[in-house]
Amino acid sequence: MTLPDLSAGATGHVSTADGLRLHYEIHGSGERTLVLPLACWMLPDLAAVAPATRIVGYDPRGRGRSETVAADTRLGVDADTEDLDGLLDTLGLEHVSLLGWSYFGGVAGRYAAAHRDRVRAVAMISPLPLRRIPHVGRAAQAVADRIDAEAMAALGRDARKGAHTTHPEQFCRGWNRALAPAYTSNPTALASMRADPCACPNEHPAAVNTLLARIWQAMGDWDWREELRTLSVPALVLQGEADFQPRAAAEEWGALPGTELVVVPGAGHLAWLDRPDAVGRALKSFLDRSSGG
Repeated sequence: MTLPDLSAGATGHVSTADGLRLHYEIHGSGERTLVLPLACWMLPDLAAVAPATRIVGYDPRGRGRSETVAADTRLGVDADTEDLDGLLDTLGLEHVSLLGWSYFGGVAGRYAAAHRDRVRAVAMISPLPLRRIPHVGRAAQAVADRIDAEAMAALGRDARKGAHTTHPEQFCRGWNRALAPAYTSNPTALASMRADPCACPNEHPAAVNTLLARIWQAMGDWDWREELRTLSVPALVLQGEADFQPRAAAEEWGALPGTELVVVPGAGHLAWLDRPDAVGRALKSFLDRSSGG
C-alpha cells in the first residue's frame, strides 16, 4: 500500500470506518510527529510555537474542512477516538505525540490511555473535565457570565433578519468576538489569530452548536477517573489561569499518574493565543523530555 504524502504542506483526506472524509494537513518537519485534532482552530498558531516538529493537523468528524455529518451520524468521544486511531493507521504513523484542546484534550487523553504502545506523550490544553458533574455546569455558567451579552443580543437580532445565512462568515466572526471575553484574557488575542475557523461552514455557530449539543447528549454523565488511572504515558495539562473551566477539573487531570499540570499566567481557555510564549516554552520542554524523536 502506498502511504500518503506527509511532507510539509501536504493535505488530503482519510476515510473513517463509517465512510466520513476527514481533512488533514501537514505543517513543518522534524524528527517527532505531533498529531493535532481541530486543525481549523489551532494549526497555524500552534505551529508557530512548536518548531522542529512535524504537525499532522486534522479536523474531526463534522468539524472544519472535514465532511459535514448527517442527523444520524454517530458522535461522541468514542467515535472521535476511533477516528483518531483510523487516521494514524491510514497515514502509517506508528509512534506519535498528541496535543488536544478542550473536548479534544479529553479525546487525546483517553486515546493515550488506551494506546500506550503508540503514544509517546500527550499534551492537553484546558481538557474536557474527567467527569461531567460538577465541572461542566460550572464552566457553562462562567461562560454565560463572561460573554459580551450586548453583542450577543445584537447578533440574535441580526440572525432573525437572516444575517447568519446571507453573511455567514461575517456573522461567525461576530459570534466569536462576542464569546471572546469568556475564552481569552488578552483583548487582542482573537485579532492576532492566524487560523480562520469561520472560513469553514462547519464552524459557523448554528452548525457547531448543534453538533456540540449532540455530542453532550451522546456522552451523558461521563466519569473517566477510574478509566484514566491507567494513563501511563507522559502527560502535560496546560490550564489558563483565567480559564472558565474550574481549576479543580484541571487538578483532577494533574493527579493522574505521570501527569504534570502547568497553570499559564494571564491566559484563558485559548491559552496558546493569550500567551503563545509561555505555551510554546511549556510544550517544547515537555516534548523534548517526553516524546523523543
